[in-house]
Amino acid sequence: MLFAFLAARIVIISPARASIVRAYLIAAATLGVFMVMRMATNYDGMNVNYHELEALIIPLAVYFALRPSGLKNTSSLKSNEKRYSQVLLVLFFLSAGLVFRKNTGFLVLLFTLMYIWVAEWRFRFSENITFRFWTIFWVFIVLISGVVAAGYFAQQQSLLPSGNPEYRMLTYDVAWNKFMSSPIWGTSFTGQATEKFTAYTISSAQGNLATHSDILDIAAQGGVIALSLWLWGYLRVARIGLRHALRGQRPRDDMRAAAHTLACMSVASIVVYAFNPILLQPAKSLLMWGQFGMLLGISLHFAKKNAVEAEPTGINATNTNSTTIELSHA
Repeated sequence: MLFAFLAARIVIISPARASIVRAYLIAAATLGVFMVMRMATNYDGMNVNYHELEALIIPLAVYFALRPSGLKNTSSLKSNEKRYSQVLLVLFFLSAGLVFRKNTGFLVLLFTLMYIWVAEWRFRFSENITFRFWTIFWVFIVLISGVVAAGYFAQQQSLLPSGNPEYRMLTYDVAWNKFMSSPIWGTSFTGQATEKFTAYTISSAQGNLATHSDILDIAAQGGVIALSLWLWGYLRVARIGLRHALRGQRPRDDMRAAAHTLACMSVASIVVYAFNPILLQPAKSLLMWGQFGMLLGISLHFAKKNAVEAEPTGINATNTNSTTIELSHA
C-alpha cells in the first residue's frame, strides 16, 4: 500500500498529471485490446488467465463511457462517429468479462455495469428517450440470452469455471483458524504466506500454495489490527475521492472520467484479490496499488484546486466586511 502514496505524490507534483494519467489509461486500453483478442482466439494455445488483468481491463469501460471529448485519434471524425467509437470500446471492454471465463471476472463485470449505471447511465436514461429505448432493448436481449446461456451451460458444465471450491475451502479454513487463534494481531506477520497443501498431491511449488484470499491472509497474519488499517486506508481515500473528484457536474472532463475509472479499478481489485493471491506477487501488487495511488493523487489535486478557487471569494468577503465596519465608524 505504501506504493500508492508514491504514485499519488507523482500525480500531485507533476504539472503533466493529466497527460500521465491519460497515457496510463490509453496504454492499458491498448494492452487490454491485445490481451482480450489473444484470449478470445486462444492464440499460441494461451489458456492462462491473469487475474490482475480482470481489475485492469474490464473497468476501462468506465473511462470510455464517461469521457465526453472522444478519443484523441478520432478528432477528425464527426461527432456521431466519435460517439460510436466510444460505444464500441465500452462494449469491447465489458465483453472482456466474459472472455476471461473466470468467476471473479464475472463479478468485476457486474460491478462495472453497476458503476457505469450509477455514475452516468441513470442520468442519460431519464434525460434521453433514445437512450431509454436502447437500454430497454438491450436489457431484453441480455435477459433472453441469459436464459439461453443458462440452459446451454447446464448441459455443458465443463465450459464454466469451477473455482476449485474444495481446495479453496480447505485453505480458507486454515487461514480462518489462524485468525481465530489470535484475532487481535494474528501471527504478527511472523508466519509464511503459503501453506503446505496435503489434501491432494500437487507437483507445483512442492505443494506450498497460497490461501487464494489476500483478505483472509491479512486477517490471519495481522488480525483485527491489520484489517482495520487496511480498511481505514480505503475509506480515507474513498472519502477524499467522493468529496473532490467523483462528485460533480456533468458532463465530466477527462480527469474526472479517469478518476471514476481508477475508482472502479480499485474496488474491482478488492473483488479480485479477495479470491486470488495477488498481493503476494510484487509486480501485480504494485499495479493495483499504483492505480489506487493515482486516484488519491487526482483527488488531492482537485481538493487543492477547489481550495485555491474558493480563497479569493473569502478574501473579498473579508475586505467588504472591513470596509463596511470602517464606514460605519466614520
